[in-house]
Amino acid sequence: MFEREHTVIGNGVHLPTHFYKVVYDPFGQDAIAFLVPHKPISRGKLPIFIVNVDKVEQLTGLDFNNLVDYAVEDDIKEMW
Repeated sequence: MFEREHTVIGNGVHLPTHFYKVVYDPFGQDAIAFLVPHKPISRGKLPIFIVNVDKVEQLTGLDFNNLVDYAVEDDIKEMW
C-alpha cells in the first residue's frame, strides 16, 4: 500500500508504506487481515497489526470477498 507521503528511490521506484495480508478459511468461514507498516517489526508484535477485512478493502479499493455469499461476507467483515 502507498500512503500519500511515501519514499521514492532510484529511477522513480515507489516504496510501499504498508503491506497487507488477508487470510480466509473457507471451511471455518473465518478471516483475518493484517496491515503492517514497511519497517522492521518483531514477530511478537504482529497481533497489534490485525485489522478487519473491511479496513483493508477500504484502504486498497479491493474486494476480497467477491466470491463469498453476501451473508457470509457480512459475518467475516465484522470479525476483528
